[in-house]
Amino acid sequence: MGGLGIPDTAAIWFQGAAIAMSAVAAIWLVLVSRSQSKKRATVEMLLNLRLDSDYISHRDRFTALIKNEDTLGKYASKEHYGSENAMLIYRILNYHEYLATGIAEGAFDEDIYKRMCYSNCIRDWIRLEGFVNELRVIEKSNTLFQEFESLSTRWKHKPLKAKSP
Repeated sequence: MGGLGIPDTAAIWFQGAAIAMSAVAAIWLVLVSRSQSKKRATVEMLLNLRLDSDYISHRDRFTALIKNEDTLGKYASKEHYGSENAMLIYRILNYHEYLATGIAEGAFDEDIYKRMCYSNCIRDWIRLEGFVNELRVIEKSNTLFQEFESLSTRWKHKPLKAKSP
């Protein structure tokens, strides 16, 4: 018998159960903490972009470009390589690829990013797809900007739902 009048086997079972419950609680806390960190990192990164004067300038110039151009694919050609418009398109694509890769790798929270950037992401991919496809042919690489394409395609098949009032 144990010191409290509990048989030794029962004490071992209670001790084992307490250790198991502690382990489950610790794992749960780690998962919650990781999830909160991803959400915080996503919001902070998007806020920093919205305050970044270079990003704001790029978005404004890109918006003007897509209003004046039917297709952006021509800017992928060698003759436009290094042009102001081609470089602008690369910057916008790189912003999206960075974020999409962060989501794919679990560094950013996809749900928050989707709720905050769904329209821009989908609209930009629709406008940039021709450029990316042309670039892939020229560079003979099907992997260029694949994370951005994958994210946009996934979101097109599972659109953001409107919240009911």
